[in-house]
Amino acid sequence: MTYKEALTIYQTKDISDDDQKAIVKILKRKINLKLIVSLTISLVILSVAILFLFLKGGRFSGQTTKIIFFTVLITTVLLTIGIGVYHFYHREKLSYYQKTFKFVDLFFFILIVINVFFFLQTFIFRTAKVVHRSMEETLYDGDTVIVLQYPQTFKNDDIVVIDANLIPILNDNEKENYYVKRIKGVAGDKISYQVMGNNTIKFQLNDYEEIISNERSYYESLKEIVDSLENGIIPNNMFFLIGDNFENSKDSREFGLVEREVILGRVKIRLFPSFGVIK
Repeated sequence: MTYKEALTIYQTKDISDDDQKAIVKILKRKINLKLIVSLTISLVILSVAILFLFLKGGRFSGQTTKIIFFTVLITTVLLTIGIGVYHFYHREKLSYYQKTFKFVDLFFFILIVINVFFFLQTFIFRTAKVVHRSMEETLYDGDTVIVLQYPQTFKNDDIVVIDANLIPILNDNEKENYYVKRIKGVAGDKISYQVMGNNTIKFQLNDYEEIISNERSYYESLKEIVDSLENGIIPNNMFFLIGDNFENSKDSREFGLVEREVILGRVKIRLFPSFGVIK
């Protein structure tokens, strides 16, 4: 007897004892299957989330968000196991299984959707709003962007979000918690400067070149940063960041190289006001 046939028989007025037992068996099997699918999906999400946590993914998401996510997910797992154990050891009437099947079908579908959404928001991407002009003409003040925060490697020209709280000079003097900058130098790249006339230096890093006068706030700090490096080579797990609007940007020219731990994610998509991929 199939599930559709069981429903057809159930809707009739007179149901024999044998038919009732057959329908109960089918509904019970269907409920157990739903529970097994829900449990499997929840455990897969939990395993991947723990792996991402170990790999330091989702660093742009706060601790509160992660606590809520794991609480909901673990509750789903325990609830699924509890209902499954109850159905395994108890026998109920036909009407109970009919109502329970509809409840399990809807309730656990909603829970799975919530868990998947929370997982994506916690470990894969988050939305953020740009609050500075340092990335013009690429990003503007007020732009809403998607920050990819899954475990990844970063390369030159990637636009990234950094945690200003982990940079002492910014943590002491700035109110903003996050900065958006472009990576212009990675491990192995060479930074150099050349002293020129009229109290200026010529700064070079890969394809980036800038003439800097001593009137710039980062004139001395940049020289100190380059001089501190062995042969001007950026060490492993360190990055040099510059804003696209380099005339109006507080970046590595002032606060120095940043460690990999400071980078929270990569900005790749603009949602508002004009949707598109950011280069």
